[in-house]
Amino acid sequence: MRDLEELWCERNQQPMLNVALEPEFILWFRLPGNYSDGTVEVQACNLDGFGRMKGRMAPESLQTSTCEEIGRFLMGRVPELPGEMGLVRELS
Repeated sequence: MRDLEELWCERNQQPMLNVALEPEFILWFRLPGNYSDGTVEVQACNLDGFGRMKGRMAPESLQTSTCEEIGRFLMGRVPELPGEMGLVRELS
């Protein structure tokens, strides 16, 4: 009978690389009101792709259904954000 240490030394070795990843991805979405022109400003970072985006929408279009559609987008159930948000990528 062979010794356990010999079995361990003779085992078939394969190169292996273990990397521990701790992803930290900051995503934010803000809807501040602009009282001077009566609109809702839409500000987002890393919401639909990388980078900042801005848009404007009428207060009337900020309904529960719009918020639900944003939630569906965040969960990956719909491919795009609601068009009412008017988001455009900021070029920096």
